[in-house]
Amino acid sequence: MYYARITATMDHFCIVEGRKICDKIAGQFYLTREEYIAQRLTWCKQDCWDALATEWSSPEFKERSEKNRQNRLSRRFKPHRGGSNSIAVIRQKMSKKLGRVVSELEAWVHTHRGRNPEDLTSLNTEEATTCLEKYISKAIELNGPNFDWLHSPVDFRAVYQCSCGRAHGKWATFNGTINDREALPELKRSHASVMAARRQRQEEQEHIRKEAHDSKLAKDYAQSMLEWGRTVQSQFQSLQSFMESVALRTGMPAASVPSTLPPPPSAPRYAVSPSPNPSPENVGTFGSSVGMETPEETLSRIASGNFRSHVNATTSGGGTYSPPVEEDFPLFP
Repeated sequence: MYYARITATMDHFCIVEGRKICDKIAGQFYLTREEYIAQRLTWCKQDCWDALATEWSSPEFKERSEKNRQNRLSRRFKPHRGGSNSIAVIRQKMSKKLGRVVSELEAWVHTHRGRNPEDLTSLNTEEATTCLEKYISKAIELNGPNFDWLHSPVDFRAVYQCSCGRAHGKWATFNGTINDREALPELKRSHASVMAARRQRQEEQEHIRKEAHDSKLAKDYAQSMLEWGRTVQSQFQSLQSFMESVALRTGMPAASVPSTLPPPPSAPRYAVSPSPNPSPENVGTFGSSVGMETPEETLSRIASGNFRSHVNATTSGGGTYSPPVEEDFPLFP
């Protein structure tokens, strides 16, 4: 129907105004409804032609047509020089002329050639040149530096990645040169594998973050238990001094006074100092050096009341301990 209006316009100029114009010039003119009706084409019924004449002569159609024509003339538009021929037809013509098989990409570059046909990297528009450069870079990245991008079949993986998918269900570049029946299932399989690997990495990072968080909790809790033990020892020493003075004044035997508690152990030296914001890079480094005490070992030893002897931790995670009750803490022998 697009060319029907063009044909009616050319007939109007030839019959009414007595001059011939080409189809490209005819597309820039808009007739009145009566002028369109007068140039009805023989293959179109009168009522259908009247409806078309009404549409073509409306201001909305003229505005839309001018806007589309300006878009076609824009530098961002990627016009080709193949006319109404498809890439498949152009391939056949080029193969017959050159005496060899021409690839889809070679035919596409030929239809978008710039002023210098020998320069394959400079096409007729900046956007076409940019699209080709992105494809070449991605195709070489996926297939190696020796990849013959011009004579090889179009790598749909490279097209998909450099154009960020298929917007509106169409390929951003080389549309019509890719077999969707073969490309889309392969892309779905590769996309599924990529998403599975991404989920696995996310789960590993989350696990590492939780380990770092739990290790810091265990380390902080062990430090607080150490401070609590020192406070208990200080209070016990004060209580022992009071009981010794009472025994001395009342004549009680000295053996009835509990013996002095051993001093608390020194704080362990961790491989990494406490950090208010633990990161996955710090996990696994707490107390990992030879001779160092881990947070679990410190926590288990303090919780059982062993200030001198070291007891190996029997639990596997940090941050799940609770302070011991008085019955389980042997303050007195």
